Amino acid sequence: MSSLVDVSRAPGVGAPTLRPGLRVARPGRVPCDTVRNPTLTTLVIDVRGLAPLTSATPDQAAATIHDVFARLGTAIEAEHGTVNGVLGNCLLAVFAEEDTDTDHPSAAARAALEIRALFESGRGPREFRAGLGLNTGTVVAGRVGPSDTVVGHAVAVASRLGACAEAGQILVGAGAAALLPVEFDVRDRGTVDLAGVGLTAVFELVR
Repeated sequence: MSSLVDVSRAPGVGAPTLRPGLRVARPGRVPCDTVRNPTLTTLVIDVRGLAPLTSATPDQAAATIHDVFARLGTAIEAEHGTVNGVLGNCLLAVFAEEDTDTDHPSAAARAALEIRALFESGRGPREFRAGLGLNTGTVVAGRVGPSDTVVGHAVAVASRLGACAEAGQILVGAGAAALLPVEFDVRDRGTVDLAGVGLTAVFELVR
């Protein structure tokens, strides 16, 4: 998923925060000089509709993208998630047990539903839509290469689900689907051959 503009030029994007007070890239409070293997829930938001911004000035495009991702960050923070990073048109959020009032799969699911509502209700930018992917599993978290991040199979599944989800659709990996309580309407969508991952059981969070 290539970036249409340099998102790092947007105010606050690529810096320590997307907006004042928004926690970024500190999943599970992992010290930056350590790496460990916590079980986390990751949410990937694949934003669509950025192509028209190629005709805008770089400053206009960056400001618009910043506004979109800042709104997403607000919804994530409301459920005690952290924004791990922005890559191209995608945002990766992480939900850890120690950061949430309830279980982290449920917190991530509520954030995903709020983000979908944000795009569909008119409260968000009307020209944009998003596909969302959510999964739970053990990850490598901490200082990986030049920055603090989370990587692993569970993250890859969430990323691929976000990419293949239709606009407004929330696809869920088996790791998260098995942990979501009955208050969520989660439906089995069969097995999908995800690029770079292989055959994967896919579920959909309807509400």
